[in-house]
Parts: sequence; structure tokens; C-alpha cells
Amino acid sequence: MEQENSINTRICPYCKSENPNISVCLNCGQKIKTEMPNPKEFVTRPLFVTILALFSVCGFMRNAYAIFYTKNTETIPVLIILAGLNGLMAYGLWGLKKWARNVTIISYVLNTVLLWVIPFVIWFVPYEGMKHFFELLSVDISKSPFQLMQFSLVREAMYKATLYRAIICSVINIAILRYFYSERIKEMFSDNPRFYIGAS
Repeated sequence: MEQENSINTRICPYCKSENPNISVCLNCGQKIKTEMPNPKEFVTRPLFVTILALFSVCGFMRNAYAIFYTKNTETIPVLIILAGLNGLMAYGLWGLKKWARNVTIISYVLNTVLLWVIPFVIWFVPYEGMKHFFELLSVDISKSPFQLMQFSLVREAMYKATLYRAIICSVINIAILRYFYSERIKEMFSDNPRFYIGAS
């Protein structure tokens, strides 16, 4: 009987008086708010989403470290933006925030596009791009045939490396994007993941 009475009563948060199971306090007249449970508390975060969140944390730490140790001041704003984006993604993915899915999709789409920038530039302006690369290393490729041959070998290796990297990373990014467009993940990142509450 005591348990039944405790279930059917509410404590007013303002005057601390005990009331029946109603929305208005009989003593002070204040509204007694009923706190609804957060639906996300019933959702188990998928392992893959957890892994992506941890990768975002690593990306944040890497970019934050580079901000303090880079010698090129022009790249600092870019590193700050990337660090902020990674930190935002990590927080959103860990908490299954609704906006985190959109941020993740935009991030991986941009990443896929940027992966093809370097192969595109090398393909259309190979000599100038590699010449600038050798100038940074203080190598004059116009002095000897041996250095010219070195230039050709490095250029060919750079073609293959950037192309393979773009292809492999693009396939991975597309798989991640497909995962985030699945109905299960859409429902999980929504404000009210209904079938997960029912399943729990």
C-alpha cells in the first residue's frame, strides 16, 4: 500500500509538498513539470559510429598539435577549421546528435572531393607541380641528366601514389556515406528513435 501511494504522488519542486499525481501543486499552485526520459538513453551506439567518433578525436588532436608546430602561418586557419570540425563530429557522433549525421556526411563528401584535387593538378600540370616540389628540396633538375631521371621516377611514383590513395580512400568514404544513409542510422540519429525504444 505504501508503494502504491508513493507512485501516485508527486513532490512539488518549489514548495516540496506532496501532491496527488496531478500537474498543479495544491499548496503553491505552481505547475509540476513531468520530465520525459531522453529517447537516446535507450539507444545503444553502434561500434562503427564509436570508431568514427574516436577517429574524429584523433583528427582533432593531430590538427591541434599541427597548429602549434606549423611553420606556415597561412595553413593555421585551415587547421583550426579542421580541428573544430573533427571535435564537433566526435561530440555529435558520441552523443548520437541529430545534426552529427549531416556534419559527417558533408565532411566525408568534402574529403572525397579533396582527395582528387592533387591527382587532378598533377595530371594537368605535372612538370610545374613536380618542379616546385624539387625546388622545395633545393634540387635543380635542369643541371644533369641523372637529376632529370630522378625527376621522372619521382613524378611517376607520385602519380601512382596519389591516384591509388584517392581511389582507396574514395571507396572507403563512399562505404561510410552509404552506411549513414541507411534507414537504421537515419532512425538512430533522429530525435525520437521509436523502434529502438520499443526493442529495448
